[in-house]
Amino acid sequence: MRSSIYLGLIVVGLFFAGCETHQPPAARPQPLGAVASPLALLTAGVRPDTADCTRRLPMQEPGPADTLIALGARHYWLTTQVSTDSTRALYAAPDGSVGPAFAAPGNAAGQVRGYAETYTFTLRDSARRVVLFRRRLHKPDFYGVAPRDLATVMHLERPNYLGYSASLDALVFACYLWVPDSDVGERATLVLGRNGRVQTISPGGSVMWDAPDCDPQLSPDGRTVLTCSELLRPGQPALSLHKPHAELRAARFLNDSTLLVLYEYGDNRPRPSRQPLGEGIDSTITAPMTEYEFVTTPAQHRLPTAFTMRTSGRVVRSFRLSTTGAASSELPRAFMPAAGAYFCYDENARRLIVLPKAHPDRLIELPLKTLPLFKPPQRAREKRVEVTSDFTQLTLFVDTLRPQAVRYRLQAKMGG
Repeated sequence: MRSSIYLGLIVVGLFFAGCETHQPPAARPQPLGAVASPLALLTAGVRPDTADCTRRLPMQEPGPADTLIALGARHYWLTTQVSTDSTRALYAAPDGSVGPAFAAPGNAAGQVRGYAETYTFTLRDSARRVVLFRRRLHKPDFYGVAPRDLATVMHLERPNYLGYSASLDALVFACYLWVPDSDVGERATLVLGRNGRVQTISPGGSVMWDAPDCDPQLSPDGRTVLTCSELLRPGQPALSLHKPHAELRAARFLNDSTLLVLYEYGDNRPRPSRQPLGEGIDSTITAPMTEYEFVTTPAQHRLPTAFTMRTSGRVVRSFRLSTTGAASSELPRAFMPAAGAYFCYDENARRLIVLPKAHPDRLIELPLKTLPLFKPPQRAREKRVEVTSDFTQLTLFVDTLRPQAVRYRLQAKMGG
């Protein structure tokens, strides 16, 4: 119980205290690419912003059962429970996601079977005496954000509480809808008003394949919610992140008001089977997976793939940047608090993108071939940061007063 309390306090603290954006005074405009260092901000009497808003959030494990949370200036106990009723079976026709390889056969040919589940959210006062609300959800509530067959056989672990959004007056949860004993799963973002009513359940796509470098999360100031398919905003329609003929690969907040979104252009098309019909197919699988190939055109290869975008939807910079990975796509990156900047590595183009946190629109592109290799000793103003991928390890030595002044060392990983 005590560890759950501490975990809840850490999560709340990360989202509400650690990631606020404080920009330097605008009395003297900075030239393109210039970055105000944390040391300069301290000298000017401004607290520097040193939180990495692009960090991966370990949320695919079950959330705590009991969490002490803060709603404004007051504290409350949040309890989440999941219960399965093995006497109430649910049935669905497979739709390409699951079959008897992952689920029990149903009561009719071709169906799969799951069981009813109840997801209970209870909010009490800090003394646990007064119940402010108790909300129960069931599998059918998630039919709109996941394939029906997957939602039928899924087991929803306890959702992860992301934090309270004062602008939405709502509690926000990340939900992972897994088929037991498989890597088949969908994510969704649940937004419960402080009165316990469901404001929305937003789809987030496949955990493994859709926007692989994205986690549902609140913006640093708690005003907006990223669901990995859209941005939820107070008093405005949700902002869709989908683009025609493109797959969303990454989406991350950079600061309170700016996101970085990455796409890969093309279309998934079924790949013709090379086997004669009936040969090599496991007859015990009701819904065998269809093979697809991602097809892109030369013209699409020339389009900008990355966008720094305000939460209003306005794109302030577009450029080329790609994800990489052996099994799934991620953007190799690191945040250097001393420089107040994100460093993103385009492994395919061998290019470094420097994004000042306070002004991500003032990005700097640095091809590795234009940068000097690192030779000891490390200089007084240099800080070291590692940017890693499945294939390489890039070590940067950055001048914290001029983040565009970088020396580097690039090493291939064993087996990469």
